[in-house]
Amino acid sequence: MESYCYPVLSYSLECFNLSSSTVNHLNAYWNSELICCLERMNSEHLYYQKKLCFVHNMLCSDNSVIVTVMRSFMQSNEYVKQYQFADVTPHSNISCIRHLVNLKFISACV
Repeated sequence: MESYCYPVLSYSLECFNLSSSTVNHLNAYWNSELICCLERMNSEHLYYQKKLCFVHNMLCSDNSVIVTVMRSFMQSNEYVKQYQFADVTPHSNISCIRHLVNLKFISACV
């Protein structure tokens, strides 16, 4: 990546006055590509994976109070956003959640 891609991405950048948001965007792109090449997920996808696994575990709890609270949480926009992020369902198991979030990250790298 550093030998072939970075020179192309950075060719003549020193000639431009880039805004800080553009520099941040380039940094995010570079970091995402490196992470992808290492077959690791970025923090956004790890965050959603952890949240989705947590919600799944809480819904499968033996504690009726936790399950009741989680069923109430299932009506929220936050819950819907989490599940739509990786196209999982409330009935997806942990390995399915991890697999789908990983696929989502891989597709974002392409």
